[in-house]
Amino acid sequence: LQKGADGAQGDDSAMLKTAVAQWLNESQPQPDPPFNSQEKCGRGFNHDVTGKLLCPMDYNWADADVRAAIKEYHPDFHVTADSWPSFLYADGKYDLKNPARGLFKGKYLVMTFRCIFTSPSSAQHELGSGDMARTSQQSRTPQWSCHHVARLLKMNTVQP
Repeated sequence: LQKGADGAQGDDSAMLKTAVAQWLNESQPQPDPPFNSQEKCGRGFNHDVTGKLLCPMDYNWADADVRAAIKEYHPDFHVTADSWPSFLYADGKYDLKNPARGLFKGKYLVMTFRCIFTSPSSAQHELGSGDMARTSQQSRTPQWSCHHVARLLKMNTVQP
C-alpha cells in the first residue's frame, strides 16, 4: 500500500512540474523568460512571476527595493514558514481585517488541487465558471479515471 502511495505521489509531482510551468507560461502577461518544465533554475524569487506568487502578503513585490531585499535575504525582509504567500489568496488580495477572506482560493492553488484530486483537464476550467461545481457524470468519465483517488474518496464536486 505504501509503495503504491509513494508512486502516486511521484506521479503527481512530475505531472505538476510540467502543468504549473505550462499554466504560468499561458498567463498574461506572458513570463519573460518563459518557464521550462524540465528545469528549476530561474524560478522562485529569481523570476518576477514566481517571485510575485511567493512574496509574503506583508510585502509589496511591485516595489523594486522590496524585491531586491527579499532576494538578498535582508534581515528586515524575512520570508519564513509563517509568511503567507500571495498565491494562497484569491487574486493575490489580502484583507488585513479578515485574513481568512480569500485564503486558499488562489487561482494556481485551486488549479493544483483540481489537477491532483479530480483530473489534470479539470484544472483548465475557468475558475468560478460553475462547470466544476456540478456533479460529475459517470457516462462522461473516461474508464481509466474511475480509479482516480477523487472518485474513490467520493469527491464528486470541487468548489473553489
